[in-house]
Amino acid sequence: MLSILYLYLTDAALQVYPDPTLEEINQARECINDDDAPILAVAIKTEADCIVIGNTRHFSRLVAECAKIAIFTPAEYLAGLVSEP
Repeated sequence: MLSILYLYLTDAALQVYPDPTLEEINQARECINDDDAPILAVAIKTEADCIVIGNTRHFSRLVAECAKIAIFTPAEYLAGLVSEP
């Protein structure tokens, strides 16, 4: 499984985005706590396909529903990569 992850990450194009605005962070706060709002705000702003994060306590299914973005643990995401054709 690590070889699949390695191939995936080495083929991925790194993208760097500017920090979210205070307004974007405040909008994300409607879904998540203050400390994690900037992360969620960037994901929403950039229309990310999903968030892959181990912090399932703060980035819960309820947050995913509120923000309308898929949230996966690393294991869930890797399992999806392995099952892709």
